[in-house]
Amino acid sequence: FFKPFYKTLEDKVLVSFTNPGYEDATFRIYDAEGTLMSSSTNNDLVVKKTFDFSEVPAGEYLISLKVGERTITKTITLG
Repeated sequence: FFKPFYKTLEDKVLVSFTNPGYEDATFRIYDAEGTLMSSSTNNDLVVKKTFDFSEVPAGEYLISLKVGERTITKTITLG
């Protein structure tokens, strides 16, 4: 089972993980109300994604990562 690595640097969140099955990895970002703010898909061996939160208000955001049938969510607090 894959385990993504999350790192927060000021107003950016970096997410990376190894994807040996080259499966579609879909990231979705939601705000505190559950509104979808961003979505992207990648199927590289090493998936690296940087999310820039500099244009959004402080608060809680949910990063959802779906790979195949597995979904991992991470709540981040900015501000």
